[in-house]
Amino acid sequence: MSKFQLMRFLFALIFCGALSASPLLAQESSSTVPPAAAESGKDVVHALNNAFAKVFEIVAPSVVIIEVSKKNDGNEGFNFDDLFFQGQPDGAPFKLDYTFTYGVVSGKGRSKLFTNGGYSISDYIQTDASINPGNSGGPLCDIDGKVIGMNTLINGLNRGLGFAIPSNLANEIGQQLVAGKKIARPWLGIRIESVGDNPNTRDLLKGIDKGVVVRTIEADAPAYKSDLRPFDVITKVDGTPVTTDTQLQREILKKKIGQAVKLTVWRKGQTIEIPVTTGELPNEIARASNEIPPPEQGRPEDVGKLGLQVQDITKEISERLHLGDARGVIVTDVADNSIAAAQGIEREDVITEVDGKPVANVRSFREALSKADPKRGVLLYLDRQGSKTFAVLKANAP
Repeated sequence: MSKFQLMRFLFALIFCGALSASPLLAQESSSTVPPAAAESGKDVVHALNNAFAKVFEIVAPSVVIIEVSKKNDGNEGFNFDDLFFQGQPDGAPFKLDYTFTYGVVSGKGRSKLFTNGGYSISDYIQTDASINPGNSGGPLCDIDGKVIGMNTLINGLNRGLGFAIPSNLANEIGQQLVAGKKIARPWLGIRIESVGDNPNTRDLLKGIDKGVVVRTIEADAPAYKSDLRPFDVITKVDGTPVTTDTQLQREILKKKIGQAVKLTVWRKGQTIEIPVTTGELPNEIARASNEIPPPEQGRPEDVGKLGLQVQDITKEISERLHLGDARGVIVTDVADNSIAAAQGIEREDVITEVDGKPVANVRSFREALSKADPKRGVLLYLDRQGSKTFAVLKANAP
């Protein structure tokens, strides 16, 4: 009997055993599973049980339970991004010490787990082992009892989607913490995507098929002080080719804070080199949300089927939103389920260019739109409360 057949008998035995309260099922199971196979199946179960017990015996002595308590005034809560749960204050789930679960490694190198576009570790290990709030910081082990990761994230409850930081990264950070060093990461302050990830930009990037598109440049970030622009395509970092956003992030993480980095950039068919000096990754990247009150002067104008309303930037609006000497038109409303909404355009965005042509007011904005090809895609450059980004509007976009 092959191992595969043996495992099928094993699972049949376990399943029928769980339903042994039914005499009919119990009788059928005894007639379909040969006695020799059943005994072999038990041996496999025993061996697996002993292997799990051995892993626990090896790892448990080095695992500690940390209990944390604090006064709750009712106004505090955990920050969840998307549907991911991160470390809870009680290093055990539901206050049950030394919970042991098993599963398989479902994938490696998982990234893009967050939707906020901020910094994220790019090499999470994915596992279907049951991980619950409180498991964060616990070890993820292989069958030999070797720690391969540190549990840190789950996507909802009972979904079989758990994520761990690789052990080599956890070890590196741990050694720095033990030595009393501050954990600091180099940062350019850009939000990126691989060429080809966004079908709406494909027609506007003719002439290049590999690289990393700069989607957004954060306000006052290191890249903001350079000549880098949204929609630039980064192809090399200090001469090392990068074809995906993950590769670019890895290359930057190899640098030191304050180190000059030379980016090879494709821009409108030309290749240029742009120097950027790395900065220190801030603890939290966020921008304040300032509601724009109804304008006291000036009238918003609807922009056709794009789902946008725009207005000239008046002195009053500029002062209220701290726009400084920003030139362009300000988005005052975005229609639900419109092309503009689908591409992430927001109220208070300042549109500064259309297909590379600067716009200073609503009139020049409309003129630029009239010369654009909505089927090919209209490239808008945006200033979003200091950050620089872009959006591509296509008439046939979903």
